[in-house]
Amino acid sequence: MTDHSRDLNGLINPAKLADDTVLALSSIERGGKVFPELLKEGIKLCDYLIALHERSKSPEETKGQLTFRTVRDDMKALKESKIDIDRVHKAKEWINGLIENPSSREPEEIRDIQELLITATMSIWQSRTLEFRERKLKRGLIIRG
Repeated sequence: MTDHSRDLNGLINPAKLADDTVLALSSIERGGKVFPELLKEGIKLCDYLIALHERSKSPEETKGQLTFRTVRDDMKALKESKIDIDRVHKAKEWINGLIENPSSREPEEIRDIQELLITATMSIWQSRTLEFRERKLKRGLIIRG
């Protein structure tokens, strides 16, 4: 957990990781070749989601203060999306298998991974978009006001 807690205070863009991974999985589904780095981004995303889930389950007093508001918002969005963390673990294993052997999964399983990644990151993306809009609005009010 200590490695993940350090990662939680770093900057990660889950939507970009999900987009890159979903595109790579689409290429695999069509029989194309994919660079392993693109699939490793999916593993990084799964690790981030798992770390957020574990961090959100811990009692408030042991959490400490996270450096970035974005991570707190990500944790809240993940809780609200009610993603089954066991599916995230399974997706991580499947992505690892696809790195070693791109034909190791059926197209339906690849679509399941894609759907999970999109569903898990959609609420996080929406939360971050709202935060960005709020900051932009505040800056506009400060400059014009």
